[in-house]
Amino acid sequence: TMQELYDYVTKGAPLPEKPVCITFDDGYLDSYTIVYPLMKEYGFPWTLFLITDDVGKPYNRMTWDQLKEMANSHAVTIASHTLSHPKLHNLATRAEKEKEIVEANKALKYQLGIDNVWLAYPYGDYDDEVIDICKKAGIKMAVTTDAGRVHVGSFPYDLKRAYIGNDISIARFSERLNKDNYTPV
Repeated sequence: TMQELYDYVTKGAPLPEKPVCITFDDGYLDSYTIVYPLMKEYGFPWTLFLITDDVGKPYNRMTWDQLKEMANSHAVTIASHTLSHPKLHNLATRAEKEKEIVEANKALKYQLGIDNVWLAYPYGDYDDEVIDICKKAGIKMAVTTDAGRVHVGSFPYDLKRAYIGNDISIARFSERLNKDNYTPV
């Protein structure tokens, strides 16, 4: 879970054998129709980083009712991927950056009752000001799209992830799970 990952990074807490923190970004409908049932069936914890302004949109996005079902199942951690998915460092003012982070958390609280402390930066994009905003907004840990693995002492606002998408072969998938310096796409 994100909490176990946070405890590992910040306190060196033990992890299960062969730990993997599974994350999905955005809030596409297939996270509800495919991922959610599979993760429940196998008992895998996972995290959905949600673009809150996209909920209920007609282009293949989940609804708040579907997200409520998932949140109430306790099989998934629902966290923030901001309000509208901008490149945060490109926003002109601190207020715009704050709005993306704070308003997304407000939506998660209002719609799902979640006091969120996790964030996935859209496009993996952030700057020092965004990190400061995250800290002040109660975000304890954030993930990027930078390739890599996480270790005890990794900076909790710059955690790397191993991208696994449709274009990753089984061999590359295995390599990404087992090596720190895996072959890039």
